[in-house]
Amino acid sequence: MAFDEVRFPTDISYGAKGGPVYSTLVVETASGSEQRISYWSRGRLRWDVTHGVKSRASVASLIDFFRARKGRARGFRFRDPVDYRAENQPLAHITGNTWQLTKVYGDAENTEVRKITKPVDDITILRDGVPVTGWTLDSTTGIVSDLVAGGTLTWSGLFDVPCRFDTDEMTITKEDFDINNWDSITVVEIL
Repeated sequence: MAFDEVRFPTDISYGAKGGPVYSTLVVETASGSEQRISYWSRGRLRWDVTHGVKSRASVASLIDFFRARKGRARGFRFRDPVDYRAENQPLAHITGNTWQLTKVYGDAENTEVRKITKPVDDITILRDGVPVTGWTLDSTTGIVSDLVAGGTLTWSGLFDVPCRFDTDEMTITKEDFDINNWDSITVVEIL
């Protein structure tokens, strides 16, 4: 799967509208009772970034970015305008001295663990609340290496989301001299 380690233009993503989407089948019986079947173990993020296209420069930037990604063909980093920070989140042990960055959502009744695969450079690893040094981070996978187990290991920092466009067609309308419109520009998380 082709993936480019470049970030979608943040001036456009800050106007994005969206969040997690789930896939649930609700079956209703004749008596009115229902049964719910959740197909996905976690939400998949989806945004519409149309609102973020505000100027001729942002349209030009979007056209360049879309063409370089060849529509849905190539993935890219996307900065979720709302959820891009982790504070004292757990590390998931993979094997030996190797760990995966994660972020946990939920409440006392139910939690959802999200694997963080596109961290931004300035990550802090903590053991029992104290910063730890001597480890390495793969910023393309979110895997931390050379980190000895012991105590409570957490991390803090910023992260992006691996995404792709949800269309292969760019349809821009010229509405006025300096006003362009693209009805729906959907970006979806790559799971």
